[in-house]
Amino acid sequence: MDFILHLFKKIFSYGWKLQLAFLLYLTPIQGYLLCVYILLFIDLISGVYKALIAKQKITSKRLRDTIVKYFFYSLAIYIGFEIDLKILQTETDFYLSRLIGGTIAMIEAYSILENISVITGTNILETIKNKLADYINSKIKLPDVNPNDKAE
Repeated sequence: MDFILHLFKKIFSYGWKLQLAFLLYLTPIQGYLLCVYILLFIDLISGVYKALIAKQKITSKRLRDTIVKYFFYSLAIYIGFEIDLKILQTETDFYLSRLIGGTIAMIEAYSILENISVITGTNILETIKNKLADYINSKIKLPDVNPNDKAE
């Protein structure tokens, strides 16, 4: 019996050491992962609130989708990290990890803004688009072109 207890203690101690080593290995991309996790959580909360406002049923399948997204988003960032390290051989600039993390963050931010638009009843995305277009148009000064003027 002591042998079995000793064996389980060894297995668990090595298991924790392996998990800790893996987490330390992921340290360079922890910011990307944390950002995605926070956005996923905010998306979950705003989605549940939107469903309550719209009087929709909150099902376990819809909540399970968040867990699936959590897993696959993490996997995508990790694969990008591995490609950065092993194939692109970048030790400090994780270009693919940044691209994947940024894309996922934009997707989740868009989803959060959609949820907030439904909750508040105002189309935030349309407002942002109009404000951004006005700002860009104010910065870009196009010359007046008159088709009747002839070049000399």
